[in-house]
Amino acid sequence: MLSLEDEKKLQQAGLKRKAVSQETDGLKKLQFSIQNDIAAAVLKSADEFAENAEKLHVIMFIAMSNSLRRTAKDKEVELKSVTDQLEAFRVQLQDLTCMTVYIVM
Repeated sequence: MLSLEDEKKLQQAGLKRKAVSQETDGLKKLQFSIQNDIAAAVLKSADEFAENAEKLHVIMFIAMSNSLRRTAKDKEVELKSVTDQLEAFRVQLQDLTCMTVYIVM
């Protein structure tokens, strides 16, 4: 049987685990959203502008294409940041799980 102090620690660990889990879910959604933005919208549009510039010989389209590619690079940096945060939360969640097992034993 667990002591009152151990039960409180378990309860607190459970609440922390739930909060970290929710934060992880939010970051996963953000990561997916950023990946879709980069792949589907930004790079596709940049390629279309580059093709139009090639066909129509309009320099403005190259500038727009380059701008979108710069935006894609910025989004990739943001994606890296989100991925790093996600990994930190995964480690934190793993530590909380190990702590719970230790308390129960």
